[in-house]
Parts: sequence; C-alpha cells; structure tokens
Amino acid sequence: MNLAIEIEEFDKNCTVNLSGKLNIYSVKEFYESVTSLLPSYNNFQFNFSKVEELDASGAQALLYIKKHFKSKNRKIQFTGHSISVLKTMEVLGLVAIFGDKIHISKENVGMFQFSYGMKKLGHTIR
Repeated sequence: MNLAIEIEEFDKNCTVNLSGKLNIYSVKEFYESVTSLLPSYNNFQFNFSKVEELDASGAQALLYIKKHFKSKNRKIQFTGHSISVLKTMEVLGLVAIFGDKIHISKENVGMFQFSYGMKKLGHTIR
C-alpha cells in the first residue's frame, strides 16, 4: 500500500490523516501535498494512527515539515502515533526531538525504552 493522504478542514485548522507507508518511495508526494496546504491554514494536526511504515526518509521529511511550518508561524502537532511510527522514532532517537504527546496502551508500553511524552494513565508507566 502506498501513502494515502486525507485532509479534513475546519476554518483555519487542517487535520492530515495519513495511512500506508511514508517511506523513500512516497516522501516526495507527501512533502508536496502537505507544503501546498501551508498558505491556507494556521493550525495543523497530522494523524499517524494508520501509518504502517515510516523509514528514515519519511522521518526526515517530518522533521523538516515541523521546522518549516513553525518558521511560518503555524501550529503543528503530530498525533495518533502508530506502533511502527514509534519504533522508527525510537530507533532514530527522535521522540523527544518531535516533542509531541504520545499515547501508548498499557499492553504496548513494554515495547519501548523511551518515556518522553507518554501520557500517564493513572499509573506509573515504568
């Protein structure tokens, strides 16, 4: 499955729902699609809950987009991190660099070494 990009609009807010693979083969399309949205919205939320694969190229594009959007005074938030997205972010040491809240179910917490950004669910995570 290639990358699918679905846009939800509300006023000056934009939610970008991604599904499939954000990798070297889809990163150009992703970059062009989301940067074209920049002039039209003030707030962006990227939902990664249906992303099946994130490679280093995709992670690099996300870093650039986050930095670029912030430089244009846009609010940008990454949400719904899938397990595959979190695994790539952990391996590349990007969890704290992205700086987003991360919600992981109790049964999946043990899969990861990082604790930055994890929502505490009324109990100690580690």
